[in-house]
Amino acid sequence: MASCCIFKLIQDRHMNISSSLRALLSALSCASALLLVGQANAATYSPGGFTLTTGQQVTAGTMTLTLTTGGELQVTDANGTISWRSGTSGVCSGSSCYAKFQLDNNFILTTPSGTTSLSHTDGRYGNQLVFSATPPYLSVAPSTGAPLWTSGQSYAPGGFTLVAGQEISVNGVYLGLTTAGAVEVRKVGGSQQLLWTSGTFSECATPSSCSLTFANGALKLNSPSGEVWTTATTISAGGTLRLSNFDPYLSITTADGAKRPVVWGTGSGNSVTYPSDRLKVGPNVKVLVGNGYRLTVNSAGNIQIAQGANPAAWSTGATGSCSASCYLYFQADGNLVLYGSPLWSTNTGGNNGGYLNFSPTAPYAAVLNQNFDPRWTSTSIPTPIVRPVSTAVRGNQPKAETVQSFLDSLGINTHQDQYEGGNSANPAVAAQGVLTKLQYIGVKRIRDHAPTTSQLPWFNTLSASGIKFNLVSYDSNPSSFITRAKSVGVANLESIEGLNEINNFGFSFNGFLCEAGGVNICGGAARDAQQKLYDAVQADSSLNSVSVFDLTGGLSAMHAPVHGLTTLSGRADMANVHPYSLTPTIQQPKAKMAAAVGVEYNALASTAVVTEAGYPSASVGTTAQAVMNLNTWLNGYSLGYARTYIYYLTDGWGETYGFYDTSNSPKLAAHAAHNLTTLLNDAGAPLANTGSLNWSASTAFTGGSILLQKSNGVFYLIVWNEPPASQVINNSYGTTNIQLTVQRSQINVYDPVAQASAIQQYPLPVSGSTSVSLQVGANPLVLEIAVP
Repeated sequence: MASCCIFKLIQDRHMNISSSLRALLSALSCASALLLVGQANAATYSPGGFTLTTGQQVTAGTMTLTLTTGGELQVTDANGTISWRSGTSGVCSGSSCYAKFQLDNNFILTTPSGTTSLSHTDGRYGNQLVFSATPPYLSVAPSTGAPLWTSGQSYAPGGFTLVAGQEISVNGVYLGLTTAGAVEVRKVGGSQQLLWTSGTFSECATPSSCSLTFANGALKLNSPSGEVWTTATTISAGGTLRLSNFDPYLSITTADGAKRPVVWGTGSGNSVTYPSDRLKVGPNVKVLVGNGYRLTVNSAGNIQIAQGANPAAWSTGATGSCSASCYLYFQADGNLVLYGSPLWSTNTGGNNGGYLNFSPTAPYAAVLNQNFDPRWTSTSIPTPIVRPVSTAVRGNQPKAETVQSFLDSLGINTHQDQYEGGNSANPAVAAQGVLTKLQYIGVKRIRDHAPTTSQLPWFNTLSASGIKFNLVSYDSNPSSFITRAKSVGVANLESIEGLNEINNFGFSFNGFLCEAGGVNICGGAARDAQQKLYDAVQADSSLNSVSVFDLTGGLSAMHAPVHGLTTLSGRADMANVHPYSLTPTIQQPKAKMAAAVGVEYNALASTAVVTEAGYPSASVGTTAQAVMNLNTWLNGYSLGYARTYIYYLTDGWGETYGFYDTSNSPKLAAHAAHNLTTLLNDAGAPLANTGSLNWSASTAFTGGSILLQKSNGVFYLIVWNEPPASQVINNSYGTTNIQLTVQRSQINVYDPVAQASAIQQYPLPVSGSTSVSLQVGANPLVLEIAVP
């Protein structure tokens, strides 16, 4: 089949060979391969027609696919050399492990450790599993057309070497080592778009002068002057080098572990270098910085960045003797060091997890810490980036908003898959308990996972009572996720959300599995997964009214541009943040909620949602939890977030964020929310044109204020201060007397945290304005204002 022509070794694209000649040589090479191997070079399996148990094998040409007793799928050649491995592990005996191409078109691997989807193609019918003797060895694909998933091309240690002028092509991308000394990943065909480069330049004019090798878990580029560049990764079991047509295009994963954790990956271009991406620059080696600028180390030990023959934009100015053994090395501890004589460093050791950044503009070189703050720069430390901080954008004007708009912004996280409502054999019965809680709190919007078939009765029970859903994805296969999301009924499906907290839970996409904490080198794959989800929603006309929320746990705004994760265009309708205010110390919610979108997106909060925020009662106490939960909702509305989902409904799994405890008894947070939503509940239709209220305060409220109006014309002015969270937790805060002057009206004052009934009442004065004296402490207050 045609895939046998995907793997090829051709001359370097920089050499003087015409494109027509190259095409002819490539065609002849592929044709010869086809004549030699024939149809035996591929085995095709229909859904349900492939199962491989421990110790079993299948063959295609000279290649063998085996499921080992260690729980790993391996493709080996006639000599037993591993050409591809799944990177999974599990102690298997007998038939306890098996790989299967299921009827739902998903290619899975089951071990005692659990089931791993290798292809993530469940629900994408009309495909077949193909095992080929040429890379990519495994694929799920239709009989004609592009594959949905491929294993990519993986190399075991010692099984990969490129010399200058060679390329390896796999499924639409190729990896090459140019005669100029750069490692490049490009797209096949057309303009051969550059996807990633090492940015290195050296003397590699002849094929034997430079080589790129993978051994002992590290990828290394060697030139006549010695080692030029290396990933500096060391993996005890050897690891796997993987070339893929999805970002990260080139990566190294550990040899064991069900998640195949990524220890190094491209995707960062050459603007940011990670400590594990050991930059080693010696004499006669150059590193591309951008716009013609290159970093060099000369024989005198002088490090400089210069554009062509122009004077250096920056240099260390060192003079001395630097032999071929000298090299500039960005260490794993975050220190940039020139080894040899003379010795030079940035003195940034201990900055473990930092980044080395090059730029064609000042500062030309910088070492950044994990928060992307500069620890060292080649020129003076630049003025810190000032990110936009959102100010109150809604509800603080004399013209009121509707009470319905506020109540519609409130949401709560639930966990049906973890038996929210009780571990009942009947999901519909469990849902009744959840519904009772939601109705008491007064919230009609929840965030949960898309249901499986067995979980659907739980969602149907809530749908029948008007509950609206935001469904979050833990499945990067958009087809199966959308099918499950739509099963709740499109009328009740308000929004679909991308992958959740990839920094904490990891993710998988197109067979590329990224462990928790690895998002910096997996950002490109996260971007691609989110974009495919968005495209799938846009292509489904039944989802025209459904919004797409972005993934969470991506990258900070200072680094996300590398992966295209700061702009929403073509990826999501709403930015999405989780502004927990718990670290480094517990805080009131306003500060982090105001800054969250700017930190992650450099965008306005009016285009965003909060899908998680909250406080554990075990850490703050039930009173402070009730107060700061209400403040979270109030700030969410005031700052313009379209939805604010508090985490979560019921305690469980060792956590105490719930409005209800593990015995399903309401905490003070539930009672406070009930008092607030009951007070604001409006059975009438929202006002098409709200009125205005003239009021003033002697002192500004440190939390904020929101003015709402019901359909009967009554105004509700919500005001709140935010004393330090520590004072709220310890009940050590004081009160501030604030005088309000409101146009002539009858006013009742409520404290939802304290009680359901009014705490103060002011009758309608005969004339003039109404004067209100408020003792404002930590609790938000609601003024019910009836204007005659």
